[in-house]
Amino acid sequence: MSWSVNMVGVSAAIAEALPKEAEKHDGQSRLEFEAALPHLLGIIRENFVANQGVSEAVLHLEASGHGHVRDGLQIQRSLRVKLDSFYATLVG
Repeated sequence: MSWSVNMVGVSAAIAEALPKEAEKHDGQSRLEFEAALPHLLGIIRENFVANQGVSEAVLHLEASGHGHVRDGLQIQRSLRVKLDSFYATLVG
């Protein structure tokens, strides 16, 4: 099965939204997403600005995964993650 996410926002907002993505999947896709989730959150949380008055980077996260099960055993998984950061005014 497969899953994918595509989000734009500051790191805290993406970290808050990512766990809710699991609810959009079921079965094998949900299992794969939930296994990747701690890694995605770790990567997102490494992109932050702690200084007050400094604009925080806007992130664009694209991630997808695919796996295969045979006779109830996980026999293959792949994960692709692309994370871009840029400084821009986020409107809307």
